[in-house]
Amino acid sequence: MKRTFIITVMLMAFAGFVEAQLSVDAPTREELEVPVYPGATFIRIIEGLDPYYKSAMYVTLDPMRTVEIFYEKKLPEKMKSYFEDENRYMTIFLLKTWSSFSGKPAKEELDKLEHEPNIQVYQYNREFYNSLIEYYDARPDEKYKADALRTGKTIILYTYKRVEKNLNATRIIGTWQSTDRDLPAFYKSTLTFNDDGTYAHTFTAENIETLIEMLSSQNTFKNKTKEELLDYIRTRNPEKGTYVIMRNTITLVSENPIIEPETKSGLARVKVSLLSLELINLPRLSLIRVKE
Repeated sequence: MKRTFIITVMLMAFAGFVEAQLSVDAPTREELEVPVYPGATFIRIIEGLDPYYKSAMYVTLDPMRTVEIFYEKKLPEKMKSYFEDENRYMTIFLLKTWSSFSGKPAKEELDKLEHEPNIQVYQYNREFYNSLIEYYDARPDEKYKADALRTGKTIILYTYKRVEKNLNATRIIGTWQSTDRDLPAFYKSTLTFNDDGTYAHTFTAENIETLIEMLSSQNTFKNKTKEELLDYIRTRNPEKGTYVIMRNTITLVSENPIIEPETKSGLARVKVSLLSLELINLPRLSLIRVKE
């Protein structure tokens, strides 16, 4: 009974995964880096083993040779390769000059096409897609794909590089509070990152007391009184500026920083609820997301 339950759950999860792969939008012209064949119907995204590439499948009513002529005119400088066996005749347009794919590949070489941008054009065989037709028939909003698969003559497969999404740029938006008890100049201070590229670092009264001591030991402020340093910090608290984060690198710029320099950069590791900042010449800060 337990094994049956596990298998059922696995099948449900797999079905959900398949549906997620099918129910996605068509790639843009910019993603493909080539024009989509006019009138072709987008069917699905095919995920290969290469984490950096994926393929978009289209079907068209036009015969294969018409599609070939279209791309021969659009991409005259691109190399072509041909493959044929008992099940498929295919023309491949290789989109990068660094391609080492052979002009007449063996069947075992076709897996290499998952690892570089290309267009595969081959004759449509409905027998291979009956289950896909049934799937789209059951979805009123995508039934047109089933109709296209019933009448199609040519498959066009575009393999293209995945667009790397900068997830940290989205994850970092919000307010974070420092958890470093051993850093009294920062403990419980808050960093707010806004979606317009601005930030605000707000320090508590306790932080300010420690900051006064810290700044007074620097040459720039050694002749300042405590009251002058207090006014200096208060007029700049919160420290405001702009930020840019790409992958795990972050840069913060403020015209009126509390802690110099005006431009701070380093590493940012952003999780759902945890943020680690390692800015050059500053201590590593650990922060947790503040619930809003």
